[in-house]
Amino acid sequence: SYYHDIQMGAKTITGVASVDMNELKYINDNMGHQAGDEALQTIGSILLNHSGHGGNVYRTGGDEFIILYHNVKETEITDAIAAMRQKLSETPYSCAFGYSMVKKDGAISEAIVEADGKMYKDKAEMKARGEIPHNRD
Repeated sequence: SYYHDIQMGAKTITGVASVDMNELKYINDNMGHQAGDEALQTIGSILLNHSGHGGNVYRTGGDEFIILYHNVKETEITDAIAAMRQKLSETPYSCAFGYSMVKKDGAISEAIVEADGKMYKDKAEMKARGEIPHNRD
């Protein structure tokens, strides 16, 4: 549905958020895959419930999510990311976030690449602050 929705909603997608769960491999290896599944369900629920108006959430990989935003302004995306971070802080889990606005006459794929780059920068900053142990992600 992710690829279908990109094609069908190309004219209305104004922003993209890239989300990567921290420490899923550590959870799976040390607490079991059921614990990893529960972590993913918790994170998925938070993303679905707090991604904001106009956001559609997709799990695109093991611990990776993309949120496609339709007809929203940048402040709506940054507010949604703040809300998702706040809800995550109430759990034992964390995620790195990055977002990008789709440029006028730009490709959604370019926005996804930019959002991914920002997400990896966020993850590196979280590691530098000690929020993610260096050997656990």
